[in-house]
Amino acid sequence: MKGFFKKIIVKILTWQAQFLLKKNNPKIIAITGNLGKTSTKDSIHAALRKNLVNEKEDSLVLASKKSMNSDTGIPLTILGMESGWANPALWLKIILNGFVKMFDKFPYKYLILEIGADMPGDIKKVCEFIKPDIVVLTAFAEVPVHIEFFGNDRELLVREKKYLVENLKEEGVLIYNLDDKDCVKIAKEAESRNIIQKSFSLENPEADIFGKNIQVEIEEINKYVTKIKGVSGQVFLKGAENYHVKIIGNLGEAIFYSILPAILIADIFNINIEKTIKDIEKNKKTKGRMRLLEGVSNSTIIDDTYNSSPKALTHGIEVVKNIKIPGKKIFVLGDMLELGNFTKEEHEKVGEELVGVADILIVSGVRAKFIGESALEKGMSRDNVYFVPGSIEAGRETLLVLENEIEKDYKEGRGEKELGGDLIFIKGSQGARMEKVVRMVLNRDMYDPEEELVRQEKVWERK
Repeated sequence: MKGFFKKIIVKILTWQAQFLLKKNNPKIIAITGNLGKTSTKDSIHAALRKNLVNEKEDSLVLASKKSMNSDTGIPLTILGMESGWANPALWLKIILNGFVKMFDKFPYKYLILEIGADMPGDIKKVCEFIKPDIVVLTAFAEVPVHIEFFGNDRELLVREKKYLVENLKEEGVLIYNLDDKDCVKIAKEAESRNIIQKSFSLENPEADIFGKNIQVEIEEINKYVTKIKGVSGQVFLKGAENYHVKIIGNLGEAIFYSILPAILIADIFNINIEKTIKDIEKNKKTKGRMRLLEGVSNSTIIDDTYNSSPKALTHGIEVVKNIKIPGKKIFVLGDMLELGNFTKEEHEKVGEELVGVADILIVSGVRAKFIGESALEKGMSRDNVYFVPGSIEAGRETLLVLENEIEKDYKEGRGEKELGGDLIFIKGSQGARMEKVVRMVLNRDMYDPEEELVRQEKVWERK
């Protein structure tokens, strides 16, 4: 019954969204891939929203909220509404409001849509009512999330994303990651079409936009404590000068993979690049994506809890590996879900990667235990690996670890401002609910978890 109810809702919402698109014909920027979609969407929105405005300075740009990239999320974005979750009365209200919006004035000329695929056919269905003007291909993991729903067939999942490129308008623009072999292959196959292609890269200076010299911004407080502030780098736009970009509050090369296509799109719309970069730098950071937050016991948190996949987790480990701090590096990792036949192997690979990087490892869940077991097998001390059943227990264990580290610091004779200084990297799939760990170790004097963390809506309290 629930499935039938959902099908009816999706059908009505899709019809309403399709009506709005036909009536108003906005330019559509569609983003797809297996990694970095939401961060890329947020960067593009930051680049455009204050620069594409009407005479009253109201933005003409509408973007997906959060990660609304599904068969319900996409039409809801177009209609400017949010999910009714499991509330039938709320869905009825949404549908009625949708009919009103069909005949209201549509205030947007540009749509930025995140397009995901949980199951075969998802993007193909979206392409029945969306024809993008610009498509952005982010990246494809070797073992992508959701692969178990594609019969463990990676090529089938990549093929699903390709439908969006095939549906790109004539004379439209394809922006793709030159460092990703699947993106390059898709772009190559589209060369015969009457479209414009532009590339971005952190490895190949021949790309239309190229980033390099990416480094972590660190402030030394004293010999025991450092403050990790963000990441900076140089950006080279073909046919233009180079620019310095400094992002406070995020870490990792991945943030530059989201910024580069945003700058390219701003250039397409003839927006001043220096202003674009300032707008991106000032933009509120995407929750749960390599987000820097201050924790209890003078710790620093890297909150990467929105979701997890092997490639994204490996990226996080590499980032932490390359940060030089006097404190301990603590990893708190939950299950990576929807990996199908690759589940055990991919978790074990992570355990190997952590040896020599993690000082302390806390693993949460039945799948994440393979990470801990692998780390032990590869030489990590049993005293520094903790196995817990869920995220609440992981949070408690993390607090105990931090307390123990503070005790050791006291015994060493450190002053109040010299205590702590540890770095905590927290990550897991949505279902692992690792944001609960972040909530438990967050410095509440500085942050409101409702504002800063993922999945803080009431509907998640029951999950």
